[in-house]
Amino acid sequence: MIYAIEIDAAQGSLRDSQPGLFFSNGDVRDNFEYMRQLAQEILNRSNGQICAEPLGHDEMRVKGDQNISQHVDVLISDRTPWIGGAYTCRPASF
Repeated sequence: MIYAIEIDAAQGSLRDSQPGLFFSNGDVRDNFEYMRQLAQEILNRSNGQICAEPLGHDEMRVKGDQNISQHVDVLISDRTPWIGGAYTCRPASF
């Protein structure tokens, strides 16, 4: 997975900076709000070098340029943050 490190860092940052997004067990309260904030956190942490966009209720589209992008599962069961199965697009899909 191309952007696993960046996604993981952004997920950790949200856990620390936005505890209201999560239940006490670590699951997200509102997956659409979490996805929106995760995409923004990826963009911010990369200083605008990595673009991220929510795709539905549990996937993120991520790219660094127009040559390649990945669709990455970032929630399992619509609630638990993780980084799983990725679909790679060449050229970038967005």
